[in-house]
Amino acid sequence: MDTRKKINIFVSYSHSTKKISINFINRLFDYIKPSKKYEYSYWMDNDLVIGKDWNKQILNAIKNCDCGLLLISPSFLSSKYIIDVELKTLINENKKIIPVALRKIDLNRHDLKGLEKNQIFFYDKKNEKRAFSELNSEKDKEQFIALLFQKIEQLLED
Repeated sequence: MDTRKKINIFVSYSHSTKKISINFINRLFDYIKPSKKYEYSYWMDNDLVIGKDWNKQILNAIKNCDCGLLLISPSFLSSKYIIDVELKTLINENKKIIPVALRKIDLNRHDLKGLEKNQIFFYDKKNEKRAFSELNSEKDKEQFIALLFQKIEQLLED
């Protein structure tokens, strides 16, 4: 019998980054599924049921999640729906959030929509913060995922 605690993650991302977001999620969940402590599952909007109210489905997924994984990109930060509905609901529901730099963002020049007070996960290589999409080598991508996994488990233990 599996005694691991179930953790359901709501994935928030911009549709313009769908291809890299799905690649990232597949890599991440391939890596985190054998966790000793947690049994992870996730919900993305590609799980929407046709013919049903999509907004209600998203709000229900947020209500039922343990935390929100925010795949941050410039298009994420400029999405009215993500900021006004998904992010606001995650915060109002008092959910833990995991902001991850999916694509390059400028911490000084982009409006981070209040996320600047949260630690955004970057891959720190030689004191240079990099988003997932900026990594060219498979080794760096694997390291990004491995370090993120450690940070997620630390967040869940708090």
